[in-house]
Amino acid sequence: MVRQRRKFKPRARTTRSLDLDNIGWDETQKIQPPTTFEDMWKIEPPLSTRLYEKSALGRRLEDGSIVLTASEVLFCHWHRHVPLPNASWLESELEKNPRLIYEAIILDFGRNG
Repeated sequence: MVRQRRKFKPRARTTRSLDLDNIGWDETQKIQPPTTFEDMWKIEPPLSTRLYEKSALGRRLEDGSIVLTASEVLFCHWHRHVPLPNASWLESELEKNPRLIYEAIILDFGRNG
């Protein structure tokens, strides 16, 4: 038996960058950044409803808003165009949780396959 010679093409690795133009509170933006809520991040309705019901992100509160972990905030920034709270947000969150990048990668990979 003769084996066929196959040419294997390596899988393209995805990259996720921070959108530096989409950071902080801006009255002209339709989507506003999350705000602090205890040790998590809060997103108000109507965006919170869509993120919770369609994307199953966060934990819903009684007022209709949702609270997200820092890794979920990164996921929403990458895939749902939610602005980061401020320019130094990632650095301050990494100081609190050095494993944040790993958690965000696992969440991203688990949701996108």
